[in-house]
Amino acid sequence: MTTTKTIGSTGRDYTTLALYEAYLDTVSPLTDDHVGEMYNDTEFLNHATPVFAGHTTTGTNTITIRPATGEGFRDAASPVLRYDQSKGVGIRQTTGGSFKNMIYILESNVTLFGLQINIDEPAGYIRGIAIGDNSANITTVIDSCIISSEDNHNNGLLSLIRGRPTCINTLFENAEANENMFRSAGGGFPHPIAF
Repeated sequence: MTTTKTIGSTGRDYTTLALYEAYLDTVSPLTDDHVGEMYNDTEFLNHATPVFAGHTTTGTNTITIRPATGEGFRDAASPVLRYDQSKGVGIRQTTGGSFKNMIYILESNVTLFGLQINIDEPAGYIRGIAIGDNSANITTVIDSCIISSEDNHNNGLLSLIRGRPTCINTLFENAEANENMFRSAGGGFPHPIAF
């Protein structure tokens, strides 16, 4: 069975990804697949960090975050090769202070699909997606996403602490050549990634 909830600013179940994650806390441990479908009502701008943790996910009790049908950049009439919220669901951070994670994943069996994520904070050392902590290896999937930075102070578009992401058809774009595209607490990139 799959339980689907809507996320967006106009008439949806939840207005932010963090509020959707808080809902998941109320139904944990998960007993089926959960899908958060995002709507491009407005840009998801400077929202609280969703922390996906403690939901007792398994291979058959998963969490997927994706645009609703017709709401993602993959549905746009013209190709999208960089962050453009007018073409589909966009999550952007322009404030937040040092070392903020835009999305933080601390459990396995979480999939991010078809999202645009953009760091546009000039001095905050923001992380786009942070995966894992020091207690467990986290396996997750990042599929068909655009993850980018407009500033020269990002702290990793993808930041890993014992994380094992599988990246499929995902574009990572860093505006500054001297900044971190990928970051690992263990030094180097610890697990293979398929693009």
